[in-house]
Amino acid sequence: MIIGSADLLKDNCDDTVTRCARSWRSFDLDAFVHDLSQSVLVLSPPSDPEELFTEYLRTLTSLLDQHAPVCRRRTPSRHSAPWYDNECRECKRTTRRLERTHHRSSAEYYVTARHAWRRQFQRQRLLFRRKVADYWSITILEYRHDTRLLWSKTGHLLDPRAPCQLHHSANDVANHFTLKVDKVRQSTSCASPPVISKRNSDTSTLHSVTVEETARLLIRSPAKHCPLDPVPTWLLKHAAEQFAPILARLCNVSFQAGNLLLSQNHALVSARLKKSTLDPADLNSYRPLPFASKLAERAVASRFVHHCDEHGLLPARQSAYRRYHLTETAVVIVYNDIVRSIDRGEVQRCRAVASFPTLTTTSSFYRCDSAPPGR
Repeated sequence: MIIGSADLLKDNCDDTVTRCARSWRSFDLDAFVHDLSQSVLVLSPPSDPEELFTEYLRTLTSLLDQHAPVCRRRTPSRHSAPWYDNECRECKRTTRRLERTHHRSSAEYYVTARHAWRRQFQRQRLLFRRKVADYWSITILEYRHDTRLLWSKTGHLLDPRAPCQLHHSANDVANHFTLKVDKVRQSTSCASPPVISKRNSDTSTLHSVTVEETARLLIRSPAKHCPLDPVPTWLLKHAAEQFAPILARLCNVSFQAGNLLLSQNHALVSARLKKSTLDPADLNSYRPLPFASKLAERAVASRFVHHCDEHGLLPARQSAYRRYHLTETAVVIVYNDIVRSIDRGEVQRCRAVASFPTLTTTSSFYRCDSAPPGR
């Protein structure tokens, strides 16, 4: 006789986790919008900037606690597939119910219950296959004109990324990026200052933000939010018509005050790998990713960029961080200039070609030696 023992305890770290989340499934958007329209924030908003932001935070937090209260629940540690919707969830719930009925049924109803469970399981398989095919067909068709987003979507299908865990503390990440910025500033400290001609313009005041402009900025904003925000961004985008006047008022009081309130100058910054193939233990593999993008900052940025474009304060060949100025465009311009110079016989040889961004300016340049006379 052989006697042995085995540890059959299941590891719970990969099973489920307990977390606090809001009950969005029972959330009624129409009721939330109705209560928001009857709140003090809409009917009689405070004129003081500090009181207005405080009322904004208090009103939205209380409304969410009423319509989508926070509750503790156990959820799978793995994320659901993007095509897994409420119909799939309800179908799987029915399959599990029939499976339990099959196992508990007596001998008289065993065969009938088993057939019912098997038929429902087959319907679930067909439904899941159809959902996967429909999701990726619609996704590829939707992003067929945007190569970057198309490759970003299909990359998860062809090579799913395994979740990586950050092995560094917050101080390690902050010190690394602070040192990185200091090195860039030190390397560009000897550069000559830019030549800016005198211009007749008043930048002491900013034009007020209209409700229409706020709605456009809100719709174009990415659907990501910071845990410090009272409501998620997707809710702001769904109710843009109701939130646009509120956000426009917040922006305008900030413009009148001349600065953003100290209570709004907080953000949570996380670190994300530049590429999934990089080493997670190397801090150079990460890039900072701010989640809190304030609408007031976007409005100020749009006015600042308009002022710079109107007076020609930005470099003509900036290669990044500017609309219609991609790195690919700068490379094409440099290549075109070199080829045209060679065709005209003005260039004998070309040296280094560089295109690099810095903290204060972005430059693209190349250097060619002129051909001797007569050649």
